[in-house]
Amino acid sequence: MSLSSVNECMVFFMQVYCNNFLDGGYHVPYAHKGFSSSLNLNTYTTEVYDKIIVQRCESASTNDNKLRSDAFYAFVYPNFMVSRYGPWMETNLVLPMASS
Repeated sequence: MSLSSVNECMVFFMQVYCNNFLDGGYHVPYAHKGFSSSLNLNTYTTEVYDKIIVQRCESASTNDNKLRSDAFYAFVYPNFMVSRYGPWMETNLVLPMASS
């Protein structure tokens, strides 16, 4: 594998990672089955602003719901993400390995 193909792979990976975060919950029932049972995916909303995308989803109303509150996801262009669900919050900063 050449250095240029490694760089192309890393750029592609960054795009896939960000696209996955912004897919509007499409992948959640398939990739996160346990977590998706805590969400009411019919309430999933996406709000688009100048450089920020906000996604929200209400929790499912079940007795075994560990989420206990709505889920909130924010993507700040070009590479910063915040996820909050229940008492947990995580941040992701995606840094490309190549300049192109």
